[in-house]
This record gives sequence, structure tokens and C-alpha cells, in this order.
Amino acid sequence: MAIDEETMRTLTAYSWPGNVRELENVIERALTLSQGDRITNEDLPPRIRQEYLGSTTAQLSSDDLAELFSGLPNLDEIERRYILHVLESTGSNRKRTAEILGINRKTLYRMAARFEIELGLIFETRLVQAGKIATPGKTATLSRCSRRLETRASCPQRCQLLRNLRSQI
Repeated sequence: MAIDEETMRTLTAYSWPGNVRELENVIERALTLSQGDRITNEDLPPRIRQEYLGSTTAQLSSDDLAELFSGLPNLDEIERRYILHVLESTGSNRKRTAEILGINRKTLYRMAARFEIELGLIFETRLVQAGKIATPGKTATLSRCSRRLETRASCPQRCQLLRNLRSQI
């Protein structure tokens, strides 16, 4: 019985942590499992084949990796896009956005500053794109006025003033 050339390369590439005893056991196993007159890689245990395949696999250079990942967004861009998506989904509700992201509202403000996201303009931009308001700035004014009205006006006054503000938009 003979050993295939590729199998010999596989056997010599293996580190043999069990020394000669492990080599003897592998050869005995291969002889037992061999279907023909040659011992092939298929007759060897998977751990030995895996080590050989791992050592012959070409390693990618840093240039190859850069080319592989070119055009893909980096982690900061992905994080920025995710924050924008959640803000848009919640209608710029900062408290709800922070809850969904699993962060504190102050952290949301810091992240918005880092990624140059204007928190008040997200919802307004969506309304402008949908054609619901003609000029930016009115929604922000509405939300500021609404907050003032909630704290200063009684319920009937607040309802009337909000109706008036909404009709202007």
C-alpha cells in the first residue's frame, strides 16, 4: 500500500502534538479506512485535513482587505444612519428614540452632536419631503409653541391656539 503525494504533504504539515503514537494511530486508521491501494486525504481524520487546508489558504494582504471593504459604510456611518432611522420612525420623539436605542437621552444628544444630526429638523424635513408643509421652520415653531401652551394655557385655550397654529401650516 502507498501514500498519495498530497496526503504525504498533509501529514508532514501537521504539528503532531501526540508525537509518534498519534502518527501511528492515524496511519493505522488510514490503512483500515482506505478503499483502494493508496492512502488519500479522505482516509485521514478531519482535524489533520483542516490544519493542512488552513495552512495552504492564502492570507489576504491589507490592500486586498481595503479593496474588499471599499464602498461600505464605516461603523460611525452605520450608527448615524440607525439613529436617523429610529428618529424618523418615532417622529423625532427623542425620549422614545433613546428608549429604543437603549441609551440615555443625554447620550442621544451627545451622539447627535457627534454625528451632526439636528434633532428638531428630522420630522420637519420628512413633512417638507411629503409636501405637507412648504417651508422648513414652521414645525419647529409649532412644537415650541405647543410646549409653551401646555404649561401656560388652560385646556380650552390650548386647544384653540393649537388649532390656529396647525391651520397656519
